[in-house]
Amino acid sequence: MSQIAMAIRKNDTVVVVTGRDRGKRGRVLRVLPDKGGIVQREAGLNASNVQLVCPECGAQTRIGRKRLEDGRRVRYCVKCKGVVDK
Repeated sequence: MSQIAMAIRKNDTVVVVTGRDRGKRGRVLRVLPDKGGIVQREAGLNASNVQLVCPECGAQTRIGRKRLEDGRRVRYCVKCKGVVDK
């Protein structure tokens, strides 16, 4: 099984950007790269319908990826340039 590079990961805080629940914030409970759908209970959302909330600046933002000096690959906020992965 190949790994998929996902911008959204478990325990990230996200905000819904489209649909009936637009503007609601929540925590990602789990990531299912292959699934999604509409049901009347806690369920999956497509990753394209949410944006990450930066833990440093608190704004909803896009995610960039970079490699640090110690060789780790991390996600960062494109607005404040703060590292999301600690």
